[in-house]
Amino acid sequence: MDRKTLLAIVLSLSVFLIFNHYYKSKLPKKPVEENISSRAVPVRTVPVRIGKGNKKEYVYKEEEKKPLVKEKEVVVETDLVKIVLGSSSGTIKSCKIKEYKESEVKPNTIALNNQKIEQLSRQLVKAASEEQRQLLSYQKEETEYINARLISKKRQGKLKTPQDIELVSFSNYYTQTYPLETRFQAKGAMSVINDFKCDSTRLLLSKGKPEGCVRFVSHMKDGSTVIKKILFRNDGYLIGVNLELINNTDKNIEQTSFLISTGTGLRLMEEQSRGRGSGVPLQSISYINDKVIKKPFSRGEKDRDVEHSYIGKIWWTALSTKYFLNALIPVEPASKVVARKNKLNLLQNCVETIIPTVKPNQSFTFNIDCYLGPKEVGRLAKQKVNLEALADFGFFGNLFRIVYILKFLHKISGNYGVAIILLTILMSIVLFPLTMKSHKSMRAMQELQPQISALKNKHKDNAQKVNKETMALYKKNKVNPLGGCFPMMLQMPLFFALFTTLRNAIELKGTCFIPGWIPDLSLPDTVFYLGALINKPGVYPLNILPILMSITTILQQKFTAQSADPRQAKMMFFMPLFMLFIFYNFPSGLVLYWLTNNILSIAQQAWIRKKHK
Repeated sequence: MDRKTLLAIVLSLSVFLIFNHYYKSKLPKKPVEENISSRAVPVRTVPVRIGKGNKKEYVYKEEEKKPLVKEKEVVVETDLVKIVLGSSSGTIKSCKIKEYKESEVKPNTIALNNQKIEQLSRQLVKAASEEQRQLLSYQKEETEYINARLISKKRQGKLKTPQDIELVSFSNYYTQTYPLETRFQAKGAMSVINDFKCDSTRLLLSKGKPEGCVRFVSHMKDGSTVIKKILFRNDGYLIGVNLELINNTDKNIEQTSFLISTGTGLRLMEEQSRGRGSGVPLQSISYINDKVIKKPFSRGEKDRDVEHSYIGKIWWTALSTKYFLNALIPVEPASKVVARKNKLNLLQNCVETIIPTVKPNQSFTFNIDCYLGPKEVGRLAKQKVNLEALADFGFFGNLFRIVYILKFLHKISGNYGVAIILLTILMSIVLFPLTMKSHKSMRAMQELQPQISALKNKHKDNAQKVNKETMALYKKNKVNPLGGCFPMMLQMPLFFALFTTLRNAIELKGTCFIPGWIPDLSLPDTVFYLGALINKPGVYPLNILPILMSITTILQQKFTAQSADPRQAKMMFFMPLFMLFIFYNFPSGLVLYWLTNNILSIAQQAWIRKKHK
């Protein structure tokens, strides 16, 4: 990889990172005139003006959160997950993923959390409004909760022991709602069904017993019955939900609907499991009318109670993080998706289905699936509802299907670190003809440099004449001045595909390459914290791979020094430091790819130089 190629890639990468960070998607949203709240307590209605007319709309306003009621547990365990259901609410109170482990936390995490708690306590005293006080109180209690868990693990000697990732936790008392919470709306009144009866206490699935269900029954005040069945499979993360309304009365049941929620309990555990390194915040995403709707809430709606409703062909609605998601997938046509955010910035999405008139001694059923687990693209694609769009590999990553190639190479090698090296070698082989063409063009340009310099000296006061004579020289010698850049530009899409895939693939999470050095390819390869030398543990991490990558960048410059333009030398002088700064805290899997690519490029350049001597 010559200097021009390296410079172009770095500049493109910088633009890509800035674009990816700041660009806000502005997909059109279909306006609706009805908002339905996610309620767990009695509500009151408040009239609100809509638009410029005199039409009024009644929306539900949430009262203060009441303490959660203790209920009996129903434990469901498969080869992949351990789930705890609430016997009265029929919700998922805890969900542990067995295949993936929580990332190792920094040595100073507890101390930093204590500092944050003290800072929030001081801010609470100075809070100017009740809304601000409530938000700060939540942030303080959330941090205290995370710290309490870390301190408990430290006392038990489990702080460095890999733990199953807990996507949902019933011990988090501040969770607003849990996944699969079901609400029943009748004639404008919305209430949570939290008086289910369940005879089951445990469901254990295995290869010998691949599927099973837990049944909940609620007898409503009007004499009707709601039966909720939650179905599990041993080999997957997809949970089936069957809701049935039975009319046991002598009157028609009219103007009713079911509302089922993703809950708000996903974000806290995902933040805890991130450990060190940057993460992706919780996102609300829906796929409606064949369009992916991202970021339904604007910056101006931060710290506010907000609801947005969407109607049309509903494929799914989800809460998504970098590696995990909680998605509701209607099996039968649904009526509406409601995306909610409260003033604490907790998100939840709901799916509503309108229940047609149910006559006496008749019933209505609605089926919906819930995917609660990792964003493994193979599992997501099996749902055949474009759920794989939530695996954020970008346009080029999905186009080139890099993750499938990576998984194939992992099958062969048995190690994802080796698979990344094999993938890099494979890409270098594929791109080698373009590399040779680029080098040939640049070599021809180099041979013309003395003549071009002579033209500049001859016509130094006439830039137009210099350009004209230079182009004539190129034409005479059949040299394309863009010939060195064009092949390189063709490589950009493939580079971006590799970048986004290796940065976001859950397949790399928790996977070890070299024990003691690179234990997790989804995290930086920190081997030591230099802060420990000055009594500041957990700061100034020493990451080896980015340093090696920068050294190989310097070696590349040495190999291309003879063909480099002197004016470029000044620009390229700081390139290794710039690359070190950009890549220092990137996942080690991504840096491993770049390091391997540098080594292969040096080998290619050495071979090309030897061939043309």
